[in-house]
Amino acid sequence: MKKGHVRMEFLYNGITAFRGSSDAFPENTMAAYEEALSAGADWLQIDIRQTADGHFVACHDATTGRTADQDLVIAESTLGDLQALDFSAGFRKQWGLGEEEMPASRIPLLPDVLALIRQQDATRLSIQPFEGCLSDVAMVVQEMDADEWVGVNGGDVRMLLQARQFMSEVPIFYDTGPEPGSPQEEVEVALAGRFNSVVVHRSTADAARIRALVGAGFEVGVWTVDDPEEIQALLQLGASRFYTDCPWTSLSVVAEYYE
Repeated sequence: MKKGHVRMEFLYNGITAFRGSSDAFPENTMAAYEEALSAGADWLQIDIRQTADGHFVACHDATTGRTADQDLVIAESTLGDLQALDFSAGFRKQWGLGEEEMPASRIPLLPDVLALIRQQDATRLSIQPFEGCLSDVAMVVQEMDADEWVGVNGGDVRMLLQARQFMSEVPIFYDTGPEPGSPQEEVEVALAGRFNSVVVHRSTADAARIRALVGAGFEVGVWTVDDPEEIQALLQLGASRFYTDCPWTSLSVVAEYYE
């Protein structure tokens, strides 16, 4: 922590803005992160990949074709190549928008997003590093003195175990997929890894699975959930964290449930 920095308590409301507020702005862009901060999500989730010249950029896919106006392989592209692309193009195509309605956006660097997060003490950043860049990402976090502002999420158990070694105190979110093991197997993996939360795919979020994980002492989350009625039903089953594209709406649903 920087000398003279006064810490406040981080939020806890169970809403992880998945790739930012990606209902309102293109995913994994600064505008999406800034909107999610304004909404008040307690975590923002970001995907990180390494460029050919060693920079760490925010993008979920290995290629840019879905989100940008050209299709490049991130690992084979320089930062300059990627910063020349318009990462609002996919969002405009998806929603039938013009450039006046959704201006061009550039791919963010991890340090840019960490700097944004460190300006406040309410929300933290959950990082999902891809393709073996965890150790370098951990170094960037440490160099920016941002350890207290971050966590790690992902479905690669080996990567999560390494994260526990590199960043021993950060929260770790274990994201299980559409075809997970049994609830007991998930409990054993999460206990062995000292993970903080287990975030199950919405297709597997049944009462038995949630009950087993809660009973083992884990915060249970569900990804990716945007429908208010579905969130209400999952709250009743015992889930308490939601990866969502719609943080404003999801926050209001959770707040109403706990009133």
